[in-house]
Amino acid sequence: MLRVRKLFAVHLKEFRRDFGSVFFSFLFPMFFLVVLIVSSLVSPTFNFEFGLVDSHKNPSAFGLVESLASEHLSVRSIDKGQAETELKEGKLQAVLILPAEGLSAGGEIDLLVGQSYEGFARIVVQAALAKLQNIEREGEPTYQFHTEVLTDEVNSEFSFMFPGMLAMALLQLGLFATATPILRARERGTLRHLLLTPLGVHELLISQICFRLMVAFLQVSVLLIAGMFVVELTAMQWVSVMGVALLGAIMLICMGYALAGMATNLESGMAAVMIANFAMLFAGNIFSDPSDNWGLSLVAHFMPVSYLADAFRQIINNSSGIWPLWLDMCALLGWSALALTIAIRTFRFDMQARQSSKKEVAI
Repeated sequence: MLRVRKLFAVHLKEFRRDFGSVFFSFLFPMFFLVVLIVSSLVSPTFNFEFGLVDSHKNPSAFGLVESLASEHLSVRSIDKGQAETELKEGKLQAVLILPAEGLSAGGEIDLLVGQSYEGFARIVVQAALAKLQNIEREGEPTYQFHTEVLTDEVNSEFSFMFPGMLAMALLQLGLFATATPILRARERGTLRHLLLTPLGVHELLISQICFRLMVAFLQVSVLLIAGMFVVELTAMQWVSVMGVALLGAIMLICMGYALAGMATNLESGMAAVMIANFAMLFAGNIFSDPSDNWGLSLVAHFMPVSYLADAFRQIINNSSGIWPLWLDMCALLGWSALALTIAIRTFRFDMQARQSSKKEVAI
């Protein structure tokens, strides 16, 4: 344990001196999160979307849609159950539920709206109904609507992006704070020289993995504290997020070892790291929702970080995800096992040792 603690301190000094690892592990995700928080607090969502529940297909609903729609207001038809879910998740700002007897009969319209948009939604609906009434006939409007305010709605942009920032931070840990330092240590021969000392292989690996798990804990803690300026998280959510973060960190650290092990030289290894980073950032369910596009959805199935981001979103937003939460957990464990298997089969402590073994196989 003494040697493990000494190595832990060495890894900490090395990490602090490596600006690239510090930047991608902490500063890079924090920059995106700060921009997201400021935009959420200063500039709320400008585009307003109504959900229209019209189960009886009233002909008069077309006029209401025309009265509501404008440059920054949109309306889309949706069933009642899905409408309430999307309203709570922040994908819709308000929902109109039309009566079965139709608008012309003077039935009462139900307006479901989040607390943040109650005043604006009421003004817009009143104006649209007044406009529709004046078009049909002169006189006072006979339309009435009942407003139900939901207090647990979330900011749609922030609620989607914030969990993705957590997944992105752990991704940077697995690539730029795991694979990259190991590639450099292999290239320089540092790991080979360490093995000439009384230090055991298991002691080296334990110190490296424990250090990176500590970094993951700090990453997630700092981002969660910053995110609480916009969202409120319960103690159970904190515990659940930390549990998922542990599984995600193990998976991505194993991926880092696998990438470092498969590389035959520093240049090819860094190229693989950059390709993996860009692929998972832009196709891994971090910045965009792939469920609306079948091509992106198909690609997301093969991105390990997609399941991590999806699990974070379900826990933080209390919402349904692309996959069930149990499937996300199984995927994290499965990808971890696959990456660990590849790392064990391909990893060498020295680049020269891997190249020598290849030559022997060729001979």
